[in-house]
Amino acid sequence: MKLTTTLTGRDLLQSLQWFYDQSPPTTGSNSPIVASPVRRRRGSTVTQDQLHAVRLKIEAHQESARDAGVLNTIAWLRAHDDEQTAPKATGFLTSVLQFLHVTDEPAMNTVDSSSDTTWRLPRHWAEHSLRVQWNELGYRLLNASFYVDMMQARKIILSGELLYATSDECKAFATWLDGFFVHIELLQQLKQRFLRLKSATCNRQLTVSTQYGRANSLYNESIRFMHAKPIALYGEKVLEFLNELEMTLWDEEEAIADVNRHVTNADDERLAIARLFADLSVTEPAGVVVAKLVAWMPQALDATDVRAFVQLFGDDVQSCISGVWLRAYAQHLHLLEAFEVDLSATTAYSRSRVDVSPLHPSIP
Repeated sequence: MKLTTTLTGRDLLQSLQWFYDQSPPTTGSNSPIVASPVRRRRGSTVTQDQLHAVRLKIEAHQESARDAGVLNTIAWLRAHDDEQTAPKATGFLTSVLQFLHVTDEPAMNTVDSSSDTTWRLPRHWAEHSLRVQWNELGYRLLNASFYVDMMQARKIILSGELLYATSDECKAFATWLDGFFVHIELLQQLKQRFLRLKSATCNRQLTVSTQYGRANSLYNESIRFMHAKPIALYGEKVLEFLNELEMTLWDEEEAIADVNRHVTNADDERLAIARLFADLSVTEPAGVVVAKLVAWMPQALDATDVRAFVQLFGDDVQSCISGVWLRAYAQHLHLLEAFEVDLSATTAYSRSRVDVSPLHPSIP
């Protein structure tokens, strides 16, 4: 584990498992997160002695650790345990801590860290899990966790939960949706960086022009109905926004996938993905989106693919994922705490066009 010398992701998993053991499932709930919050490993039951050992490690590092990301995460978990409820957003935390657990495993990459090969993902990486071909991989990976968010929002509305929610709960849902909209904007920053990396590898300038105007208009329209009576009107407007946004993202994926076949190849697609995440820094403005992706990944990809991905991050970025980025996204998810959500879910182009031109006009 790169975050500290002895306090590991496995310690975090043990601590989290103990918290769940102390918080029995909600009576009568069929929610996968409430009823089965942790994907248990063999022998994963945490004893008091194991928990005590973890706490000793925490105390030993409390004074010396420069980066308090892991320690603050455990403190965050303790604070929510004190509320005597099992917060639904800890399903997200479980996924992230599973991500941290993977970093305790022996490294797959044994080449010199100065070599560009450390940036490469294995051949056919994640293609089977995502059910995509290589030319569809990049944008599908970046969009995937947002499809899950949209599914959760639809479920809250279509199940009728929003109809019976209190005023404060409805406001929390609207605040969550506003955060989701901001995350979509941050996602565009990652996509633009990804396109620049692809352009550099294929020596073609790739420009994706996607029409988000209607989705933006529908979102703004939904805001005007937030205090409408009945609240079902607001739900209908949110569904219209989500449907348009989802179709826009799909069109965008299909447009770039179509062009990829003609201007690049599988190796370069994976290299651009790897470099995008290997180049992240602690000042990354889209850090919360990276946390969203990391939370989704253990639920959707096999362990080998997850392990290959996490090795792209530097020590400082791993620290941000386990610390400030994780907590920012966890706070975002806790806005949905009043609703039944399943955080373990995994899921001619009229709205998007890709233009290709020579990166260097003097080069044929």
